[in-house]
Amino acid sequence: MYIEYGNLYKKSEKRIQKHYKELKTLDMIKNHIRQCSSFHKMKKNPISNMYGFEALKYELNGYYSFNLNRNRGVIRLILSIRDKENVAVLEYISMNHYEDFKKIRKG
Repeated sequence: MYIEYGNLYKKSEKRIQKHYKELKTLDMIKNHIRQCSSFHKMKKNPISNMYGFEALKYELNGYYSFNLNRNRGVIRLILSIRDKENVAVLEYISMNHYEDFKKIRKG
C-alpha cells in the first residue's frame, strides 16, 4: 500500500519524539503498511493484530488505529483508507487513546 500524510499528522508526529519505543514502533508499522499489497491483507496480517489494528466507532467511523505500545497503551496511530487507490492516509498520532483526535475532528 502507499502512504500519504494527512494535515494533522506532522504536528502530532512532533509530540511523539520523546517516546523512543513508540517512535520505533511507528516506523515499523509504516514499513508494515508499505509491504501489504491491499487493505484486506493488512487487516488480516498477524503484525496488524499484534499492534491492535481496529476500526474506530461512532463519530470516528471510517478511521482505524494501531497501538504504538504493545501493552495496549494510549498512544495510537490514526489512519484512514482509500481502498480503491490502495492508499493508507496517516491522519494523526493520538496521545490519549484518540480522545484528542475526536476533539479535533469535532472542532
